[in-house]
Amino acid sequence: MLDSPLGAFAAPFRGLRLVALPRFRRYAALPLLLNIVLFSAMGALAFSQAGTWIDQLLPAGGWHDYVRWLAWPVLALAFLLVSFFTFTAVGNVIAAPFADRLAERVLADLGSGGGPPVPLAAGVARSLADGLRKLWHLASRALPVLLLFLVPGVNLVAPAVWFLVGSWLLAVEYLEYAAGAQGVGFVEQRRRMRRNPLLALGFGAGVAVLTLTPVLNLAAIPASVAGACLLWHERLRPAP
Repeated sequence: MLDSPLGAFAAPFRGLRLVALPRFRRYAALPLLLNIVLFSAMGALAFSQAGTWIDQLLPAGGWHDYVRWLAWPVLALAFLLVSFFTFTAVGNVIAAPFADRLAERVLADLGSGGGPPVPLAAGVARSLADGLRKLWHLASRALPVLLLFLVPGVNLVAPAVWFLVGSWLLAVEYLEYAAGAQGVGFVEQRRRMRRNPLLALGFGAGVAVLTLTPVLNLAAIPASVAGACLLWHERLRPAP
């Protein structure tokens, strides 16, 4: 059951099993292909630029030499976290029309009533517009946290702050698919999340861990959409 932060944390992994079922595979195929392309590009960028980026923040020959041994792995992890979250946000904008269809199918399978039917063309246009709106929402909250990475000393704890903020933003990102499939607006979705903050944070942390897990992260978008539908159906949806 998804009645605790730990249960919410497991929701994306339950979603991973769900999208592997034959009745959901065709809805998950395109987001899966998109993830493979994006994570391949992200991995190449992160591992080719991480060393240069860290050396620029902590140049050799100064007081940084005393903390470089500790800061290097911390900042490398931070670079990977930022890269993964950034590529995930961009990937969700592109995959939004397909993720919407997956959310509708999963919720229907769970027995949750959907919103009014929307023609395919109008649905694609709405999904892309909502995706861009969500991207702005995420960016406007994430950028202030990213500035912490530029403050000497503070940048050592910035990855932990980023993980918490990123977990919340990932929950906002994926729960919107389930909420939208039932005709619940963005404002009402966030109100329901604020009433259940630990569940939302637990779910977002699960998405983050899934996103950072090699191989499994290739299916992170469809699995997280399905996991969000499970959490929404069991804990957050409006009463029938």
